[in-house]
Amino acid sequence: MDARASRGAPLLIAACILIIVASCNMPSLSGDRDFASQSEPLSSGGSSGGGLTGVTRLEYDHNFSFLYPGGETVQVDVTVTGEIPLTTTQGGLGPAIECVLGDTPYFVDTGSGKVDFVGTAQFSSGDDSHCSCTLADSVDVNIVGKTFFEWQNPGDKCPQPRIALQLKEQWFTDHNWQCSCTDEDDTRTMQVEQSMAMFPITGNPELEEQTLVFPYLCPAESTLEANLTDPSGLGTGSYRWTFSSGINEGPDRYKLGPSYEGWEPGMDEEPTHCAPGEWGPSLDSINQPVTEWLE
Repeated sequence: MDARASRGAPLLIAACILIIVASCNMPSLSGDRDFASQSEPLSSGGSSGGGLTGVTRLEYDHNFSFLYPGGETVQVDVTVTGEIPLTTTQGGLGPAIECVLGDTPYFVDTGSGKVDFVGTAQFSSGDDSHCSCTLADSVDVNIVGKTFFEWQNPGDKCPQPRIALQLKEQWFTDHNWQCSCTDEDDTRTMQVEQSMAMFPITGNPELEEQTLVFPYLCPAESTLEANLTDPSGLGTGSYRWTFSSGINEGPDRYKLGPSYEGWEPGMDEEPTHCAPGEWGPSLDSINQPVTEWLE
């Protein structure tokens, strides 16, 4: 083990002490992590079953709808759920900062996979004809994240570790809508299915131009909720992303009690939440002052 690699473990311990966590599953910089390897999706790359306990991940939980007025009124409702695991693929060291002993560790996390997309559509027209459609699809997601340190609140003793995630998505990759109409007209049903199949494969450029920023190393979940324009540009509803570091999860998780600096009598003896996520600038503008990338 060379000198630069042997510094990895103490640096990571110092970073964990910043927010006093019970356990730290951060990757070591001591040479036992292949930063060049890409994250391997679990099963289909994402999961809607909450099966990634102990894994750093981003969870999706969206619900929105949009309405197409005209000769026919089309109401489409959509839910998007699932999890994308994140893996540290690069690590480096930068100049010392307050509360970190020695050089400061920085990481690049990546993840890719699919989250579940379930859509329903209702067609109605003036002649009382009515059609219902369903679509079981997925959204392709690619994530790149950078860690950094930031002063959060007046009076803070230390800058807090944060992660900024850039999401790139592809929607409507499967156009196989299944429809049925009350008049049982096969031609009518086929026309409706063809109409629904005209949704183009599209991204979500609003997400690519900014980042989702969450606490890093926090031993619970952090959630960002927002009302955004859906890819069609016509929708309203709620968008919810939840970031979990995978720290302190499962039935044997450590419960914070009187020894915890922020604990007061009457508080639950376990972490229940982290600070909420927030919108950040583009990923390119997130500065990681790394002077030495480690292999």
